[in-house]
Amino acid sequence: MQQNQLLLTPKPKIDESLRGFVRRTTEENHYNEPIWIYKLAGWKHYNKTLNLIFPSQVIDFFVPKRVFRLEDNEIKKMILGFRISENYYELPHNMQFLFRQFGSCLTRPRICPLCLEDRKVHSLLWELSLFVSCPIHMCLLIEECEKCGKLLNPVKFDISRCECGFDFRYTNVLKVQGELSSYLMERLLGNNKSDSNEVLGQLSFENLYYLLIFSVRWANGENGKKHSHASQPLKNGELYTACERAFQIYENWPINFYKLNDESRLLALNGIAKRNRKHTIKSSFLDNFIGLTGFEFIEHALDEYIQTYWRSGYLNKDNNKIKLIDLPSKRIKKGITGKEAVRLLGLSQSQVRRIIEKKILTPIVDCKIEGKAEYSFNEEEIVNFIRQIEERCSSNHSESLISYREATKLCFSYDLDLTDFLVMLQEGRINPSQIKSSELGLNRFYFDKNELRKKLLGDFLSSEEISKDLGVKDSSVMRWISNGFIKVSKVNKQSRQLINICDYLEFKNNYIPVVMVVKTGVTKYKSTEKILRELKKIGITPVNEKIVCDDLYLLKRSSNLEQFILENKT
Repeated sequence: MQQNQLLLTPKPKIDESLRGFVRRTTEENHYNEPIWIYKLAGWKHYNKTLNLIFPSQVIDFFVPKRVFRLEDNEIKKMILGFRISENYYELPHNMQFLFRQFGSCLTRPRICPLCLEDRKVHSLLWELSLFVSCPIHMCLLIEECEKCGKLLNPVKFDISRCECGFDFRYTNVLKVQGELSSYLMERLLGNNKSDSNEVLGQLSFENLYYLLIFSVRWANGENGKKHSHASQPLKNGELYTACERAFQIYENWPINFYKLNDESRLLALNGIAKRNRKHTIKSSFLDNFIGLTGFEFIEHALDEYIQTYWRSGYLNKDNNKIKLIDLPSKRIKKGITGKEAVRLLGLSQSQVRRIIEKKILTPIVDCKIEGKAEYSFNEEEIVNFIRQIEERCSSNHSESLISYREATKLCFSYDLDLTDFLVMLQEGRINPSQIKSSELGLNRFYFDKNELRKKLLGDFLSSEEISKDLGVKDSSVMRWISNGFIKVSKVNKQSRQLINICDYLEFKNNYIPVVMVVKTGVTKYKSTEKILRELKKIGITPVNEKIVCDDLYLLKRSSNLEQFILENKT
């Protein structure tokens, strides 16, 4: 056996976890404990303090590849973090943190005893905290020994036998359906997208799992307390029940979601839970997704719920119609909170100070909301602000219309603060092109993307616009920029390179892409290879001849080139 190499290295199964693979490798090499394998792979510290299921630091695969005689991707497929997202380390910090805290069964391992009897493989699915039942055998996973009652040991982990000697394969299991576990298996081991659930099927797996962890925590709250988390023990099937209930939220969307909101409000009305004000729904659920993309449908559903049902009543659970009830009288208060104000404007809570500094809104002095001293605003002032913008709306049905949120993202990419965008709206320098009446506040407005880009860029062009004008790839334009053929006038905070229109016109006057000559059909040649061969015969070569991509070839404009084009017209 070579140094740092095992005598026997089994091939991983399609759904095998790294923990199970190391255990199986330990047995086949006749080691007593898996710690020796972890040491050999340079992963001893992971086995004790750090999590190899959702790694908190970049993993070096050089030594493990040699030890196990496997490729990077073969090892990554056994690590849950990389199986959930190929770009795991690029996920937002709050997503990675939540996965490590509540996403796995690292400290409370669970297994399916019937699967062990059939396959003797520790499944990667069992590492998911929300995977609580086996879709194959329709039973709850176990996390403790039936004989001695001890939880499975996460360090001295034996997938088939307890420390007391009891064989897990003889455990009496509890039969259940487990719709969520079936769906997780379908998504993790099958296609990344799925048609079996209309709402969840549109999400990437990392967004899906992130959403479900919060959904379980929210749906599992008892007595109106929405705080229990998805990593709690399987006690009398409580976690299984919470998982199934959370999964049902996204069936018949958004009716089931609205019903859960109703239950939370009714608990408050009956005095069981703390009084649930209008926006505690958002603070307890939606705030977890602020700053992340792909969850806009939740905010839209919550806005619709607050507008439709908060004042008119609740859903009738039998026929899904509004059921009017007497709501408790509200105390009349002066103004609305800063959180309510930024919601109407489509901003985040952190922007409150900025809208005051830019004098978009003026706060009410010495106003208290629910007895608390905080920023408060006159709701009428906000309504008038939105109405003034609405009056300047044109009737544009262009295909290049984008939503308010997409418009603010575009502004951000050009170094424009969201509040600066509001100032431009307020002053009429930017006007909306269309209105969608079902939306709330500024989210009602749509903007012409091309017109907005011109207003934001002024005398500058982006590389995307140049590539579109020339009919080449954006990467080609970026290469010409890096080689100095196109002069960059400035680089913004987002590292976006902007080119002055005059500099771009100078480039067009001096150079012409070979592919552009071919595509426009001004000559009889139909490929860049042929035209370059003919040009070379008369001494005309690209200014960047050493490259290998047709899109990148540039020709210097000259009288000889013009003569060649005239002589070889189609």
